[in-house]
Amino acid sequence: MGEISKLTTTGKSLYHGVTQVGTTPIRLCPNLETHQGIVVRAPGQADVNAADQPIGNTGLVYIGDHRVTADHSNTGGFPLLPGMAIVIPVNDPSELYIVATKPNQIVQWMGL
Repeated sequence: MGEISKLTTTGKSLYHGVTQVGTTPIRLCPNLETHQGIVVRAPGQADVNAADQPIGNTGLVYIGDHRVTADHSNTGGFPLLPGMAIVIPVNDPSELYIVATKPNQIVQWMGL
């Protein structure tokens, strides 16, 4: 699965993390309290790590409910192309699931 991070600042919590996904749907993030929703981003071609190695996705990532599929069917989720981001105004982001068209894709997320 993915690595999940929590950063605590001055009495309030800022939750953010990175989740690795493949062709099987998984929960985007754990239960966490948000006030305005969550930002979800799929890294693209311009994204690099500290060693200047590319970390961008090569496939699409779809966001939806627990039935999400990586296609444009009735259960197909909202597609995120590499480099795209979306703000989802949801109270409980743990209800969001992701699935990708290729293995080893990642999404970055931050609770608002």
